[in-house]
Amino acid sequence: MKSLTSQTNSWQPAILPHLPYHKWQAPKQETAFFCDLHADAQAFHRSMLQAGLVDKNCDLSQLKLTPKGLNTRIIIGGDCFDKGPSTLQLLRVINQLLKIKPDTLLLAGNHDIRFLAGLLSLNKADNPLESHFFSRMGKKAITLLAEIYHEKGKHHNPEHQAQFVNETWCKDFKKAAKKQLDKKLIKTEVMQLQLKQAQMQKAWLKKFDNITQLNHAVSWAVDMFIKPSGEFYHFFRQLKLVHLEGSFLFSHAGIDDSLANLIHQGQLDQINLTFQQKLNQTQLFELYYGPLGNTFRTKYRAYDWPFTAKGALQLKAKNIFALVNGHRHHLNGQQLLVKNGLLNFECDTQLNIHCRAKEGMQTLGWGVTIFHQDGGVSAFSSDHPHPKVFQPYNWIDYHGQNNTYLRA
Repeated sequence: MKSLTSQTNSWQPAILPHLPYHKWQAPKQETAFFCDLHADAQAFHRSMLQAGLVDKNCDLSQLKLTPKGLNTRIIIGGDCFDKGPSTLQLLRVINQLLKIKPDTLLLAGNHDIRFLAGLLSLNKADNPLESHFFSRMGKKAITLLAEIYHEKGKHHNPEHQAQFVNETWCKDFKKAAKKQLDKKLIKTEVMQLQLKQAQMQKAWLKKFDNITQLNHAVSWAVDMFIKPSGEFYHFFRQLKLVHLEGSFLFSHAGIDDSLANLIHQGQLDQINLTFQQKLNQTQLFELYYGPLGNTFRTKYRAYDWPFTAKGALQLKAKNIFALVNGHRHHLNGQQLLVKNGLLNFECDTQLNIHCRAKEGMQTLGWGVTIFHQDGGVSAFSSDHPHPKVFQPYNWIDYHGQNNTYLRA
């Protein structure tokens, strides 16, 4: 693995927006951003080692932070679930990290919330807007459920069952959702749900001998993730949607105008509070399909909640000049783009071993993006030959005068 002190590449986007250099705010402490770990604890461990945050002699069973690790803010930027070799192992590593470094920050990813919503929906069988979330988890959730059953075996009281929907649900969902979702989006959601459910049913038949075993796994999952005494109950209760460090706004996927307006009004903390309240109240439909869900789902598609120049201007007015996300993976390390005049650091570098194999990538993945106290950013990845370095203090305006405008 390459050294973090090797040759560096200057990092800038293809489009060069003008940002007010004199208002640029650096993080109060060095911040390490990891995202889209997708059930690969080894990739997370490699990434922390490369960042110098954990002792090189420690292993996954007993993390030991270095002095640098103790003094660095760690942000895990969503999507800990699905795709990789072991969700349980990764979550146990994160539990360790939270014990030795309680200020570690967890952001909500779409795969994380999809699994939680699937379990919470088991008590929503009579609600057509929310009863489909178990099937909405898709085939990737079966791997985790099989992992749970392999570890736990038969449940002592299997009171929960896999909940699949039928044609009646499709009609009821279309009718109930039409007041809140666009007609085209409703059609898309129903088609996706039918496909995901078919794939999920095919997957469980390969992983389990019978439906009884699947139901045992589902009951164990409820115990582990939903009940207050569960091993991973606190994981979801610590999730945030957005986090601000200096001029950098962190979220899993992105932002939209409605949340930009709330941030402009000074309600960033309220956004995270409302998110947790909706989780606690199991308001699944509103959470998943509304503007809060957009922060962990958006790919800035036509049917996503819009983010326009107006929203960007409201963020700039609060000295927010950069968005930091995962969600959209890249095969050549982290990417620096521009979105409506804001810098956009996209940090998903396809870490987990299964996805890398599908992409034909032969090496083990690791990646970390460091946000420094001088306002600069360094991106390290197994898939780029040199660290990428963004340094705002080196940019000048069109007239060649320093300290006036950031041109990046």
